Amino acid sequence: MRAFIPCVPGISRQSEDGVGKLLSHRIGDSSVSHQPITLRSALEACGREPVSTAHRLMALPAEVAVQDLSDMLVNFRIDGVRCPEPEKYARKALKRAGLEFGLNPFATDYGHSATALLGIAVLGILLAFPTWML
Repeated sequence: MRAFIPCVPGISRQSEDGVGKLLSHRIGDSSVSHQPITLRSALEACGREPVSTAHRLMALPAEVAVQDLSDMLVNFRIDGVRCPEPEKYARKALKRAGLEFGLNPFATDYGHSATALLGIAVLGILLAFPTWML
């Protein structure tokens, strides 16, 4: 049973580490309080629940997650100043958390594709030469 635990959403240690890195990503400093502003505090200020939002962002494809997070950061202000480049900050935070960028979404599924094509080829050979099935 323990072998299947990493496959269950929300239990994987890797995803928890990524969520922690995402939420602790520093996006600026407050000139008033001289405190670092993390993505966790930015999401809270935007009225979002940080942990569930981070889990959702980590489950999305990279480019969709960047767009979604940058849409949230557009509304966030540090000491009244808007985020100058929300997409850049979102991409940097998500990359630090472990999201993969620049890959073709179909490129990661080569193993299943190769197995399916091999199975089809073997089936074709066996149908062409039915005596081999005995």
